[in-house]
Amino acid sequence: MAQLIRPGAHARRRGALVYRLRTRTGHSLTVESTAREFEGPDARPRVVVTTRDVTEREQARLALERQIELEARVAELSRYFIDLDVDATDGGIETKLAVVAGLAEAQHIWLYSFATGKAGPKYFDWWRIPRRPGCHSRRSRRSPAFPYSTALIQAGQIYHVPSVDSLPASAVAERRDLEERGVRAMLGIPIMSGGRFVGFLGFENYERETGWSEETIMLLRLVGEIFYSCLRRRRAVEDLRDSQSQLLQAQKMEAVGTLAGGIAHDFNNHLAVMLGNARFLRQEVEADGDVLAAIEDLERSADHCAKLTRSLLAFSRRSPVEVVPVAVAELVRGVEGLVKPLLPGSFRLETELGPALGEFAVDQVQIQQVLVNLLVNARDAMAAGGLIRMAAERRRLTAGEAALEGLDARREYVVLSVADTGCGMNPETLRRVFEPFFTTKPVGQGTGLGLAMAYGIVRQSGGGIAIESRVGQGSTVRVFLPALAVEVAARATGEAAMPEPVGRAAVFEPDPEVRQLVCEVLTEQGYAVEIAASPERVAEQVRRASVSIDLVVAAMPWPSPSPDAFAEALRGGVTGPPVLALAEAGHVPVEATDRGVRVLRKPVGRAELRSTLEVWLEVVREG
Repeated sequence: MAQLIRPGAHARRRGALVYRLRTRTGHSLTVESTAREFEGPDARPRVVVTTRDVTEREQARLALERQIELEARVAELSRYFIDLDVDATDGGIETKLAVVAGLAEAQHIWLYSFATGKAGPKYFDWWRIPRRPGCHSRRSRRSPAFPYSTALIQAGQIYHVPSVDSLPASAVAERRDLEERGVRAMLGIPIMSGGRFVGFLGFENYERETGWSEETIMLLRLVGEIFYSCLRRRRAVEDLRDSQSQLLQAQKMEAVGTLAGGIAHDFNNHLAVMLGNARFLRQEVEADGDVLAAIEDLERSADHCAKLTRSLLAFSRRSPVEVVPVAVAELVRGVEGLVKPLLPGSFRLETELGPALGEFAVDQVQIQQVLVNLLVNARDAMAAGGLIRMAAERRRLTAGEAALEGLDARREYVVLSVADTGCGMNPETLRRVFEPFFTTKPVGQGTGLGLAMAYGIVRQSGGGIAIESRVGQGSTVRVFLPALAVEVAARATGEAAMPEPVGRAAVFEPDPEVRQLVCEVLTEQGYAVEIAASPERVAEQVRRASVSIDLVVAAMPWPSPSPDAFAEALRGGVTGPPVLALAEAGHVPVEATDRGVRVLRKPVGRAELRSTLEVWLEVVREG
């Protein structure tokens, strides 16, 4: 070199070139050649070229650039979903899957998210190549058919398969699946929320093996969380809308109920005068057949109007309900006899009664009216006639039925159903069907109160009501009412002799007539009654160690805390004997959340008190 370059000479010019070479073994190298010009001993220019392998340096540079690009695209993705309207969530995810697939250099991407709304799990996918068969079976990667990948995912770990050969020997099912579908590489990223596995983001390559870097996997995990957060936000908005709709509906029902209750009370006063005078005339008028017949017609019409006002009061929840044990089969057969004459010859009514229906504790007249309203609606939905099915069965509710209606899935219910083959209802009509004064019938042919009243009666009876309907296929209405246990029904109808002693009851009620009624009913049911002069005395009796108190019946003071807090004060704690709280007519406390606490509003009748105690205490014992 000394012979070529003059000692002490400096490079006049220099330059560098980076290029790729392929070795004899087929491997690719990145090399850098640097050329420098020097003056030689003879003053002539000389060029020195130095070549070195810079493959690792170039790979690191490209990886850094790619990482910066990925981070920028993920940040852009996050901003996109922040600004996205929640109603466009699905479309936004479908659009951005292609972008994410490009970032991951994948030919197939899919997103599976569990329980993100009313529609249940959500599945999205996108293909850069023609869709391959068999991929639907691996949507969640949570199948017991793939134990290796399932164990990783449920533990929140990445399922990374850069090549099929990289799978361990234990992943037999996973290897077979990838080979059968022609997958060369796969990446599965579990989406976690609060330590729970809530979804899955998957990538597949069919043409080449692919190893994803830790940095890329970390960013793709963040993408999965962004997708899930977007779906969860949409669900939260849907839940909020549902809550607002339910609140609006409740406010409507309360307003109309108040109006209906006030009208019905005034109407009742006039009916009382009419009925009283009609009965007086029937006793005083001489035996003239025509006159007596007219008076009897007047009485029947007034009685019918009285039943209507009772329904209005039930809708407003202001009527004293006459709850008694009623045989289900007899009630249904009675309604069948009432309705059949109302149906033209083009209609056919079929009644199906399940086995061992037993009894339920209801106001018989009100439940009859509910069924009649449902049957009349079914008739009106079929202009050309058709088949109406009325059925009754006794069973436990499905988890979905219980959750939808807020009922207890652990106990038995009587399920009354009315099905027609009529015109059906669209989703908008179905959503509004229980609104007061909402009707699809022509002017003059419907009040819009039938189903609203039915809803109020059923809810007041401790039950629920649900409707299924499709346009052109008809509708089915199901009414769920608590069934009496067999032994309770027998005791309530007097089939058993004297009830066996069941325990001691503490009673506080300042009104002597109500107190006497409560004591008589409790005595009939086998309780030894201890009367207390105040709620504080009740609490002392409950805490007394010498004698155990099994039931408390106490009048709630006005104003008072919630029923749960009132019961806790009587018991001296959260746990203790069941508490039946008697509320004044004008006092409408919040509902009790403790199963062992029940609120009964005055005025209280003997039958209502007896039935309430029997049914409620049966539920408490079962719970």
